[in-house]
Amino acid sequence: SNNLITSALLFNVCGRESVLLMFNSAFAIAGNFESRNRMTPEKTGGWTRDFTDGGKEKFIYDAAMGYKAKGVPLEPRESRHAMGLLKIDQIREIIHLPRVRAAWEAEHGKTPEESDVAALFEAFAPIQMDCIEEYSDVILGVPELVEKLRSKGVRIGSSTGYTRPMLDRLLPKAARQGYVPDCIVTPDETGQGRPYPWMIFENMKRLGVYPPESCVKVGDTASDMQEGRNAGLICIGVCDSSSDAAISGAEHARRVLEHSGAHRTIATAPDLWSILEEL
Repeated sequence: SNNLITSALLFNVCGRESVLLMFNSAFAIAGNFESRNRMTPEKTGGWTRDFTDGGKEKFIYDAAMGYKAKGVPLEPRESRHAMGLLKIDQIREIIHLPRVRAAWEAEHGKTPEESDVAALFEAFAPIQMDCIEEYSDVILGVPELVEKLRSKGVRIGSSTGYTRPMLDRLLPKAARQGYVPDCIVTPDETGQGRPYPWMIFENMKRLGVYPPESCVKVGDTASDMQEGRNAGLICIGVCDSSSDAAISGAEHARRVLEHSGAHRTIATAPDLWSILEEL
């Protein structure tokens, strides 16, 4: 499953008093850390198996929608559309993609409505809850990065596309694998998720970090970069764990991240250490 935990890291850099580093939570933990799903061990990111379809490997949203709305299969790129958003917001974005909406209308005889979005999310959430804990792991190198940052007085905060119940399923396992944020904010706690900046601002408030221009956002989705830009942060895009990289390669992911507002891009989260002095 694709679980990115956006993390905020507070540390001293280049003589400035404090810097907040915001990581995407699903990319820190197997699906915001880079994730590897053991249901599909050869793949990284949001893959699972659809046991209503003979156990075939599918993107998790394709499988989730398959349980509720057979007859509207998603193409891989559609399954990964709007990654990083609050999950119900992502489903809303997906269902209103032109091809998906046309397929829905052909299957159900009507344009998808908000009640359909709610029903899809209701069907999807238990599947996500079952997958994110059992089939997610902290990305290699992230615990070591966190240890280095903490040795410099860094504190860690987190924002995410998961709801609080979803995230709470992940955190004990993340802790056992070396990732324990000091502050976690979820979109259901602020009223809106990405690309709105409220989760970042709430992290800053709780950690006592300001002004925004002294803060850095790190993530692997377009919405991460938009969230960071909307909060006035320096934005670092991580290419290899990006959903776009899973479909079209890391170079395409880099272009998407830059187009979405990344000031710099790196291959993986642990590469962040090598560029901190330049920020």
